[in-house]
Amino acid sequence: MHLQQCLVKATLLASRGRLDEAIDTVRQGLGPVPPGGSQDGVRDRLQRLELEVLLADLLGASGRTEESAAVARQALDQLLASGLDADLTHPLLELANGILDGRSSA
Repeated sequence: MHLQQCLVKATLLASRGRLDEAIDTVRQGLGPVPPGGSQDGVRDRLQRLELEVLLADLLGASGRTEESAAVARQALDQLLASGLDADLTHPLLELANGILDGRSSA
């Protein structure tokens, strides 16, 4: 499943209260890159980081706070090390920091 499709599907599932299915969908999207697939592009890297932050938020919303914090920390580290433009990463950095501070948006 394409990264954008995973983002949309997980968001829709979460909005319907189907958090476990949303979490599974995000984890599927974060799995290994399929043969012939690429994650070299800026868009693909950014979408993988978006999936990481979404996963942290969904885990927090489902009561798995320790796992949520670990994923948020990992996403934060990856965002800071990504080398991507700050205009692209700033909203995700704020979300990841909010999750770590207990201000989850889900």
